[in-house]
Amino acid sequence: MANYKNQKRMDILNVELIEHKANTPTDGYYPPMEYTYIDAAATELNGNAFKIWLYLLRWKNKGFVFFSPAAIENAMGIKKSSVTDSIKELKLKGIVLEDTESMNKLYFNAVPDTWREKYGNN
Repeated sequence: MANYKNQKRMDILNVELIEHKANTPTDGYYPPMEYTYIDAAATELNGNAFKIWLYLLRWKNKGFVFFSPAAIENAMGIKKSSVTDSIKELKLKGIVLEDTESMNKLYFNAVPDTWREKYGNN
């Protein structure tokens, strides 16, 4: 991934809750996934926020991604302003979390607690 101005490291959390238990995750690809939380994301998020959620999932095997609106615009064609709005939505829903000790670090919480409560634990 290229370096972009204002990028932040985003660590990937809770993807094991999405992985399909009968399959082994592969490097460099989306992990085999259960539908429960994919459907939850599609239901709970607007279109661009859902696309960004999927984009962040693909960095699961690396464990982190250097995130910036410019990187998303280049990778997915979503305008920077829409990325910014979508990140606000993801933060509001507990999916993107800010590190309280570092302004340059975020966390991608693939399955927030509210989804586990509402849609169940796999």
